[in-house]
Amino acid sequence: FFRESRGNAFCPRILKNKDMAGLWQKLKAVPDEIKVRFTSGLTMLYNFANAAIKIFFGSFSVLGPAFISGMFSLCVGTGKGIYFRGRKMCGYESAREAAYFRAMGVTLVFASAFFLAYMVAQLMSDMRPGRHGVLTCAVMVVVSLTELAFSVTGIAEARREFDMLDEGLKFINLISSVNAVVTAETVVMALLFGHAGGVAAGGFFGLGLGMMSLAAGVYIIVRASHPLCGFRTIG
Repeated sequence: FFRESRGNAFCPRILKNKDMAGLWQKLKAVPDEIKVRFTSGLTMLYNFANAAIKIFFGSFSVLGPAFISGMFSLCVGTGKGIYFRGRKMCGYESAREAAYFRAMGVTLVFASAFFLAYMVAQLMSDMRPGRHGVLTCAVMVVVSLTELAFSVTGIAEARREFDMLDEGLKFINLISSVNAVVTAETVVMALLFGHAGGVAAGGFFGLGLGMMSLAAGVYIIVRASHPLCGFRTIG
């Protein structure tokens, strides 16, 4: 890549610090709505692809963990799809968003039910968590807790902005974060206390968080029936 011609040097195409800083500033300047739609769109496609694979292989045993996990991913992807549909049809008119908000609550209830079923299957079967090193476990914990924190703060921010659809999306993201936290917790407990300890700790911890997610879904359904309670009506 290095060439010289009459005193003019052609340097390698390496991003300099100021180039990276400029790129970072451009990314920060992108509206939050665009960022949310981009990341949610990508994760929605992943959820549907993951669901299709797991449901296909798990369909040979309808009660199998793979089938249940696939149905969970399908519900999560569907919830995000409802968000995009609602945003397209309603814009930001809160008076028209209640139906989509309610549908996201129903989806969250089903996702939580499948999540709880998976936790029961984990406790009753001989499922073995993946074996990972200490560093991998630490990374999994940090990433999952960070994702959970972003979901919780996102819900609070959506409520401050009176945005029903965004709040519903953040609740859908929350159940995905809960799944990641439980997975990380199971792996860590298995590393510390062995296979049986990891499965038991992760299973019961997941049951608790799953019940909370189920309650959140019911909360959304009830709240959507009274859209003027806590939401500003536009138009």
